[in-house]
Amino acid sequence: MLPGCGKHDGTEKSSSGNEAIKLGFVVKQPEEPWFQLEWKFAEEAARKNKFDLVKIGATDGEKVLGAIDNLAANGAKGFVICTPDTRLGPAIMARAKGHNLKVIAVDDQFLGADGKPLISGTPENRNKPPIEMGKFFAESAG
Repeated sequence: MLPGCGKHDGTEKSSSGNEAIKLGFVVKQPEEPWFQLEWKFAEEAARKNKFDLVKIGATDGEKVLGAIDNLAANGAKGFVICTPDTRLGPAIMARAKGHNLKVIAVDDQFLGADGKPLISGTPENRNKPPIEMGKFFAESAG
């Protein structure tokens, strides 16, 4: 077997020897400067809080659900998301729950099937900047 080609459980050793957690950050328009800036701050949070950040652009519902599946398959513990469609909230939460992933929505609030804001399952601190979201995940996974 070639080095690096073995099975991977989604955690890696940090420089301190501890297992580093993996977290995703899914955005609806990865080419937009706003989301590039959010990713930049999330990367700073990852370095500061010693977790691995996986940046994913998902421009539609199919890509969002696929991203959640991929994050889970690669051992992520949770993800931050700015969804391309707020009505995907119930599907996002169901998919995340099925994979036992933590979720925090940013920028846009999830809507339920009735079109009303979906509160259950989304942290009240969803509007905090990415650096604080990194701390949220670091504390949640520890």
